[in-house]
Amino acid sequence: MILIALFLFAGRISHARDTLQLWYDKPARHWEETLPLGNGRLDHADFIHFLPALPDEWSDGSFTGLRVRGDGVVNARWEDHALQSASLYANTDNTFLIKIPVTAEKCTVRINNKSIKITLQQGMITLHLKKGQTADMVFE
Repeated sequence: MILIALFLFAGRISHARDTLQLWYDKPARHWEETLPLGNGRLDHADFIHFLPALPDEWSDGSFTGLRVRGDGVVNARWEDHALQSASLYANTDNTFLIKIPVTAEKCTVRINNKSIKITLQQGMITLHLKKGQTADMVFE
């Protein structure tokens, strides 16, 4: 009798696992709506998106030292809910795809204090960094 109960219980657990899904049909509007999973890295999919869901209470601020996919470290500063500047340090040679804020009409990039020409494609820029290089971005 106990053996039959165990099989029935195991069948329910297996069935429940098959029906569980985890995805969103739209981005979070508030910080509290995001799912607290991960490993302390700031990234989404295969690109870096600064300030994807900034709370209304944080109109001005900054952060430093957040790790991103591709072995990079980012810093950012914002005012009046708009990203002003950001930097990306590469711990290894890598190519980084960065989403430009929709509020930015212009983005300038300097790698190790040298201005570079960037091409904006579908709201993204691509940065090819060597180990130890820093890309500084300014958004206007």
